[in-house]
Amino acid sequence: MKVRNSISSFLIWCGLIACACLWFLSCPIHAANRLGPRLLEVKGGKLWMNSEDGPRIYFPGSIASGFDTVFQAKVDGRWQSIAAFPSGKVWVVYNEWGKNIWDPQWFSGQHSFKISTLRTISDLGVLEATGQGFIDGAEWEFSDRYSFEAGAIKVVRSWHHLSTLSQAAITLATLVRVNLGGDTRWMLPGIIYNDNPGTYPTRQVPHLPYVPFAKGVYEENRFPVPFVNMESTVASHRIYASIISVPSRVPEAHRSEDQWWSLGLQWLWGNKADLMLLSGAVTTNGMNSMVYGHLNGFDPYEGAYIDAKGNVTFQKTFYIDVGAAKRKGYSFRETLWKTFKIFDPYRTQSIPFDQAMDLKFQYAANTFYHGTNGADGFPLMSLAEDPRTVCTELRE
Repeated sequence: MKVRNSISSFLIWCGLIACACLWFLSCPIHAANRLGPRLLEVKGGKLWMNSEDGPRIYFPGSIASGFDTVFQAKVDGRWQSIAAFPSGKVWVVYNEWGKNIWDPQWFSGQHSFKISTLRTISDLGVLEATGQGFIDGAEWEFSDRYSFEAGAIKVVRSWHHLSTLSQAAITLATLVRVNLGGDTRWMLPGIIYNDNPGTYPTRQVPHLPYVPFAKGVYEENRFPVPFVNMESTVASHRIYASIISVPSRVPEAHRSEDQWWSLGLQWLWGNKADLMLLSGAVTTNGMNSMVYGHLNGFDPYEGAYIDAKGNVTFQKTFYIDVGAAKRKGYSFRETLWKTFKIFDPYRTQSIPFDQAMDLKFQYAANTFYHGTNGADGFPLMSLAEDPRTVCTELRE
């Protein structure tokens, strides 16, 4: 009898454990962890997530009204919305240039679009979001492909101009809106860190003061590491948001020879800011269409828009990185190490170190000037092919 009771108890416990396991694995969140990225139905919208710890995307809305996009991360054990595409503006296109008297040499004529459909591409671990609309009678289609990579959210964004007619002065904008709190800090690597307070007051260097509607946008190929980082204290938690761009030239660019995408940010009212990824428009120290072109000086960079010529697709790959800052002033490091995984600089094609040093030495030897009058050194500017001529012109 005791043996039977022991066997019965054992079987009951086995059944309870099996039921608990089945419940655990069938729970939507744990199922997502076990099976990879999944699109879940949640209150007020849909949720795209890959794990309980990494970033995730919340899509508030419905098929009838369209969806917005919100980027969330876990902060001290609780999910928190840190950044988003502005409400109703998942995709933003401008079709005017220089027509706003308050912003000469800048874009205007905003057209914005929401997500109309969401579908998973399971074998790729990708969620595809699509939308469509008209701009001055021309039909456009939009799509984002979201996936998780290097601890960040990867976005492959496409704008498809379906019309056979041309549209000029087009600016494609990706805006990532961040809610700010106290002790705000911002980083544009190699360009600006907290408005560059350590620079000499009279030097002409890039600045971005923390005042509403001030903005700074620079060519992405100028960045040593192409990202913009924002950090502040919100609800007693130190959080951050970054946008990382994969550098590329702009197709159909009005400045056909040198137009790359551009990165930056703009302060807004209400303790908010927009991280910006634009199709070429730049602004420096309050001057639109101006770049920090040379040491202590600025140069015009006008007409950085797109001439969409007929049926054409524009594509851009970027990453959204959101999370909790482990230490005040250090959140840009979180993004920096993720860019190492994304760009893998150690594996990029490059000249071997010894060969690079030989080439540098040869260049130095060929350009060094030794003058009979005691003028020795390296020319600072290429005024002529012959270094001796350069030095002669510099002396004169």
